[in-house]
Parts: sequence; C-alpha cells; structure tokens
Amino acid sequence: MKQTKLIKRFIPYYKPYVHIMIMDLVCASLTALCEIVLPVLVRNIAQVAQTDISGLTLELVIRTAAIYLVLRVIDVAAYYFMANIGHVMGARIETDMRAALFGHLQK
Repeated sequence: MKQTKLIKRFIPYYKPYVHIMIMDLVCASLTALCEIVLPVLVRNIAQVAQTDISGLTLELVIRTAAIYLVLRVIDVAAYYFMANIGHVMGARIETDMRAALFGHLQK
C-alpha cells in the first residue's frame, strides 16, 4: 500500500481532534524554543562579562534569571499539556480505530 493512501485512511480519525493536535504541536514548538533560549542567555552574560566586567550588574543577572524563570513556567505548562492532553488524544484516536475495526468485523 502506498504511503499517501495509508495516510488518507488515517486522516478521518484525526479530524475530530485537529484542534488538540495543533495545540500539541504548538506546545512541542514552545518546549523546543525554551530549550534553545538558555544557551543564548548564558552566552549573553558571558559576552558582557568578557567585554566589560562592570557591565555585569545585578540588574542584568536578575533580568536574565527572570526571563529564564518565565520560560521554564511556559515549558512546564506546555509539557503538561503534551503529556496529559496530547496522550489522551492519542488514546481516543486509538479507541476510535478499534471501534471502527470492531464494526467492520461485525459486518
């Protein structure tokens, strides 16, 4: 069976959950973005310390820590959504597929 034909057979099972799937993909993107930002923040502090140590103020460190804390909160919320709601969506799709298979076998 060709891949396109196989994918077309699975699309009807995803249609009722398309909004959850989109949110799950957005949350996955947010978690990836949050992981990428930490090295950027550390590089910024390191560059400030290398060029002019007097530029490394408590305000800069606290602001960077606050940004990182906000990103961690976003990361935790997105991970929670993916771990709970996303997996429930997968279980529901699996249940729908099993019900369709059972209905087909009953015919």
